[in-house]
Amino acid sequence: MATGALSSAMVSVFHDATATPLGLVMGFCALTALTILLTGKGIVRYRARKAEVEKAQLT
Repeated sequence: MATGALSSAMVSVFHDATATPLGLVMGFCALTALTILLTGKGIVRYRARKAEVEKAQLT
């Protein structure tokens, strides 16, 4: 929620009666989300298979 508030504040700060500030903030948010997505995929090294989890619960 804080990210949304900060983004809204940045659009207000850079307001110049055009859609440019909104587009820039949206683009920055999209690039940030993509960076987080790609970084997060690199951190996850092990994914449990459903069958292995069920087998472990039975024993």
